[in-house]
Amino acid sequence: MTVSETRPATARWQPPLLIGLRIVAALLLLGMAWIHYFLWQSDDYSSVNVIGPLFLVNVVIGVLLAVAVCSVSNRLLSVTSALSSLFTLGTLAALLVSMVWSLFGFRESTQGPFVKTTIAVEALGVIVLAILAAVSARRSGMWGWLPAGE
Repeated sequence: MTVSETRPATARWQPPLLIGLRIVAALLLLGMAWIHYFLWQSDDYSSVNVIGPLFLVNVVIGVLLAVAVCSVSNRLLSVTSALSSLFTLGTLAALLVSMVWSLFGFRESTQGPFVKTTIAVEALGVIVLAILAAVSARRSGMWGWLPAGE
C-alpha cells in the first residue's frame, strides 16, 4: 500500500518541499514589504515624489502576495508564485535602474540604507518564487510540457 492509497482522495496533502518553499517564499515577500515600509516610514522616502507612494504600493502588494502564496490552492500556486516572482523581479529592476540611472528623478546610492539587503532579499525572492512555480506546476501537471511527478 502506497502513501497515496492511505490518504483520502479529497485531502490536500503537500510534500514537505512544497510547504517549505511556500513558507520561505512568503517570508521573502514579507521581508521585501517590511524593508519598503521601514524605509518609507523612517528614512524620508515618503516625501520623495512618485517613489514614496510606490513604496507603499509595494508594501501592500508584497503582503497580499505573501498571504496568497500561503493560502491559494495547489492548482493556483504555480500561477501565484510565478506572478509573485515577476513582481519581485520588477521591484529589483526598479532598484537597479534607480542606482544606475535614475527612476522618476530619484537616484539611489549603493550607500543607501538597506540597499545590499534589499538586493539580496529580492534576488533570493525571485529565485525561490520561480522554483516554487516550477515545482508546483510540475506536481500539478498544469503545464503539459513539464513532466508530472510526485
